[in-house]
Amino acid sequence: MEQSLSELAQQLDNRLLEALKIAKKNNDKQKILQILSSKEKKFKLNKILLPEEKVELAQAKRDIIRENIIFNGVKFFGYPQLFLTFLAEYVRQLTSQLKWDQQRASQVEETILCKASRTASGYNSYFLLSDLFQTDTCLLKPRYEPTPPIVISMLLIDGALLCRIATKNIYGLYRMEDIDDPNREDDAHPEPWLRLDAEVFENIDFTKQKRWVRFMKITSPDIEGSNDLPRVKSKSRTPKAELQLAKTTEPAKFYFFKDTFACIGMSGEW
Repeated sequence: MEQSLSELAQQLDNRLLEALKIAKKNNDKQKILQILSSKEKKFKLNKILLPEEKVELAQAKRDIIRENIIFNGVKFFGYPQLFLTFLAEYVRQLTSQLKWDQQRASQVEETILCKASRTASGYNSYFLLSDLFQTDTCLLKPRYEPTPPIVISMLLIDGALLCRIATKNIYGLYRMEDIDDPNREDDAHPEPWLRLDAEVFENIDFTKQKRWVRFMKITSPDIEGSNDLPRVKSKSRTPKAELQLAKTTEPAKFYFFKDTFACIGMSGEW
């Protein structure tokens, strides 16, 4: 009996859903990659609207201390407590320029932590990818690779306090025969039949009626010409130098307005 699609999957174009259904039935990896790389509007998987997910602050803090963070282009790798301290101070400095009180500043800080929680983004991405790509012969699982860092950008511009959070969750479709392969070494992991990335974006305007928009982008590093390239190791800095750079780095203005409220056509209040 065919499983019914979730509400998230039902918002997608029926022609996309039908094309994926046929490709999965035929175990046609190349067809799935063609769909994922298609520029046709009916096959777009880069702006899947998501509902707001509630995460308790205590859970969000437990999540964040396990993460690597890039804040305004600066890496906080291996310094989770330092990041939490810096975030509180940075938010306080920006909100003081807006003459917001401490309670409102704390709400901004807590909102960022809760919306950056991988508990929420992981939940949405796993179940949507399962809906769209999992088959009777393949199982969707997190890939055996380092978890990508959470990327947070925040600035105060023209009286607006804006924040963008990007959390990428990486998965693979694994064939059952590869998972159960008795000839595989004990310490070896099976190779995914198809790699899938689900990146969740949170765009927040803390100033204008606390607007937010949340959406997901689905891609695959298996697509020819994708950005799955080795990263260039950046010059290491001391934690003190990192903090100073994070305070002085301002992302380009368009970064917050491109693909945000007007483009998505949806906003909410938190």
